[in-house]
Amino acid sequence: MTDIPEISVIMPCYNAEKYIASAINCILAQTFENFEFIIINDGSSDKTDEIISGFSDDRIKYFNRTRMGIAGQLNFGISVSNTDIIARMDSDDLCLPDRLTIQYNFLKEHKDVSLLGTSFILIDESSNYISKKIQPETHDAIEFMMPVIASVLHATIMFYKEVVVQSGGYKENISFAEDHELFLRILAAGYKMHNIQAPLYKYRSPNIIESREKLKLQDMNVYKNGLSYLNEKYKKLPGDKFNYYYRLGLLEYYRGSIPSSRRLLFKAIRIKPTGLNKIFRYLLISCLGDTIIKNLRSAGILNYLSLRINKYFGKDFHKIKN
Repeated sequence: MTDIPEISVIMPCYNAEKYIASAINCILAQTFENFEFIIINDGSSDKTDEIISGFSDDRIKYFNRTRMGIAGQLNFGISVSNTDIIARMDSDDLCLPDRLTIQYNFLKEHKDVSLLGTSFILIDESSNYISKKIQPETHDAIEFMMPVIASVLHATIMFYKEVVVQSGGYKENISFAEDHELFLRILAAGYKMHNIQAPLYKYRSPNIIESREKLKLQDMNVYKNGLSYLNEKYKKLPGDKFNYYYRLGLLEYYRGSIPSSRRLLFKAIRIKPTGLNKIFRYLLISCLGDTIIKNLRSAGILNYLSLRINKYFGKDFHKIKN
């Protein structure tokens, strides 16, 4: 291993005593060894500081700072990093031993990719397997879905530092969905993203009851971010009104109002009738109304219903390209 690290792994943490040791150990056990591990304690009041201080690996650079939130601590971590390539890690998650190796090699082999995520495994509080999430792979697929939902898991990313710095860094006045807002600015600046399809990361499922208010605020911010991105993007491409109304319709379908979604999707069809095959399932389900759709989502039925519609009509309505 050389004296100069090739990757900076940045991990902010707050009151993370339950999982912090496991998160640190899984980074220290990576097959890729030439990295610096920047751990930032965001003013924890539990035993987080004591646990981190118990590690003696020379690659760890520990900063015990006053509380300022994840966005501010990530900006700080980037500012003190000594490499061109940065990887993220969350303090309550795990990752596979070859995660850094695979992502680093991919970035080096694909010069057009500036930010790289991975698919992931969802785990519970005891690190037991819940499910596997395969993320959109290509840049076009990621960009298509990003205004509606963060189609790259923040904690899995590896990226070139200059990409985030030149895009303006994290906005510290955003409490939730700060990653989503940054990703949209990176896309707007023309940088390419990609998701490795192998699930190299283990993401711990949040406690839904405790996180309900947080999720509500996050959804609201994602909606605002997506609306701003789509309006700005299609001001520059005034001739592509079909995709403008189609994507606004999807945003309203998932994050806003079902009646608004239906109106926007009908506008898209009037502009391009041949686009009905892309829009049909959303229009059909939207006829059920806001209340019924909300209940179907809560019960986990809506996605199943959508897939059955796809199968019945023999269409893949999820395809990105026209």
